Amino acid sequence: MQTKEKINITQVKPGMLWYKGDIFSFEKIEGKEVKAIVELVEDGVIYGDLTASEMFDIREEMLNWGNAKNFIDNFYYPSQRGEAVVWYSIEQLEKVCKNYELVKKAFREIKKPFRKEFYWSSTERSSTSAWYLFFENRFVHTNVKYDKFFVRPVLTLTVK
Repeated sequence: MQTKEKINITQVKPGMLWYKGDIFSFEKIEGKEVKAIVELVEDGVIYGDLTASEMFDIREEMLNWGNAKNFIDNFYYPSQRGEAVVWYSIEQLEKVCKNYELVKKAFREIKKPFRKEFYWSSTERSSTSAWYLFFENRFVHTNVKYDKFFVRPVLTLTVK
């Protein structure tokens, strides 16, 4: 079993299944539970979509921006050392879009639903608007915060 200190972050790629015990693979490993799907790796941090978890029933939520912020701020996940639950910025969502096909394939591999429509980012434009992204066509724009879009909790693991 790998420990966080032994993870070679240069070998972790978007589209990999992130297993309990911090094992990463493009292939389904029988008898192992998927913790998340890796969507982004940058600056010594691995980002994984928690709605892919086979360990917990985590569903995406369609909320207004303020409720989305509260949802993420109060989201419970039994994090291990070096882990945190976050919400993507608009810049990170755009990077995740570049890995769209790899990540979509990983979701199909474990028979979990992939992203649907419009997703809030954590990036505000003003006190009344924030940035969002539409995954299918990679459309980025701002909208008033009281409209409802999806938001997903993202697990991070900092690897030094």
